[in-house]
Amino acid sequence: MPHNIAVIGAGVMGLSTAYKIMKDIPKSQVTVFFDKCSPETTGNVAAGFIYPYPCGRPYADGQDEPKLFGWFEKTMDWFKEVYKNEDAYKMGE
Repeated sequence: MPHNIAVIGAGVMGLSTAYKIMKDIPKSQVTVFFDKCSPETTGNVAAGFIYPYPCGRPYADGQDEPKLFGWFEKTMDWFKEVYKNEDAYKMGE
């Protein structure tokens, strides 16, 4: 049975969520709802600056740095896969 799924928001998180749902539930119908498009939102590049940053505290002894950069690398690899998806352009329709 196909699923009709709504995602609220067409930013990085909303589109990533829509993509993940479409990948995990292939026959689903995903609709992304959003209020405004750029430039009437936070900005054209608000989500475009991605940098690994330790939330809550600095690297202190540096031991969290390798873990943080590992997570960041996995995240960037995932974004690259989203970008390469042949249906990526449909994610905001």
